[in-house]
Amino acid sequence: MQAVIDGREALDRLRTIARVAGHNSIPAAADSFYGGRHTTLAARIRAIEHRAGFRIIDRDTRPLAPTPRGRDFLREAQQILRIADDAELPRHDPP
Repeated sequence: MQAVIDGREALDRLRTIARVAGHNSIPAAADSFYGGRHTTLAARIRAIEHRAGFRIIDRDTRPLAPTPRGRDFLREAQQILRIADDAELPRHDPP
C-alpha cells in the first residue's frame, strides 16, 4: 500500500511543478490552482527541485519559465502524467 501512496505523491509533485510554468509568479500560480497558499507552493517547488537536484523553474522570468534542464524534466513529466492518466481505470460506484 505504501508504494501506491508514494506513487501518487510522486505524480502530485509532477503535476504541481508542471502547472507552475507559464504563470506570472508563484502567487499567481497559487491563486490559480493551489488555494492561494503561495508560501506553501513556493516551499513545495523548492522541495521538488531539491529532490531533482537542480532548479526546474526560473523564478526571475515573467511569466515563470522552466530552466533549460527544467524543460527536459517537464517534457518527461508531462509524458509520465499522460501515461498515468490514461492508465487510471474508471471508477464505479459499488452496487
